[in-house]
Amino acid sequence: MIDFLQFIFTWLFVILVAAHLSHDKSFWSHFTVLTMLVILLFTYGKPLPSEAHRSSPHGAGLIQESIKLPSQPPQDLRGKSRFWAATYRIDPALFAALIEQESRWQIDAVSPAGARGLGQVMPFNAPGCGITQNDLFDPDKNLQCSGKILKEALVYWDQRFPNDADSAIRHALGEYNAGRNAVIHRNALTDFRETKQYVQNIMGNYVPTPGLVSNV
Repeated sequence: MIDFLQFIFTWLFVILVAAHLSHDKSFWSHFTVLTMLVILLFTYGKPLPSEAHRSSPHGAGLIQESIKLPSQPPQDLRGKSRFWAATYRIDPALFAALIEQESRWQIDAVSPAGARGLGQVMPFNAPGCGITQNDLFDPDKNLQCSGKILKEALVYWDQRFPNDADSAIRHALGEYNAGRNAVIHRNALTDFRETKQYVQNIMGNYVPTPGLVSNV
């Protein structure tokens, strides 16, 4: 509505300017030229929406492209954990509880199944994080990948439990441990002893950070 009124007022201004510039026969030529300029201005002169306001098909806060970091990660492991949690807008207490359960903060931890590093990331997940399998023993790259995987799970389950944050978090943790397919189709949260205990351990150690409303 505002754009339409702006166009009308601008068009009236064009008539006045054309009348002022012309004395008789040249009125319509001035009018035509100025009207074309106004149309071009309103058609192509609008600024494009910024990236921050473009809708994402991947859910709230989920960043698929490379992340522009506000600063360099700190040197200590728990500081790095807080840094990557903040990057993905995850409660740092939840992320720390997950790392504690996964590796006890051991950088070179390797599970019997082959999961690696602080967040016990499986090698086949590395390419999806833009890193190599060998990078999983690098604390920052492992935490970056772990945070990305957890964030995607949190967003997915938050959409299915929009009014139940506890259930969303429990299902996201179950997915991190057993995979989404197992949670959806095989009731991993209740039927997989390891996954059930895994979620209970993390939730038992997780004290939500005051002031945070959601993990997504």
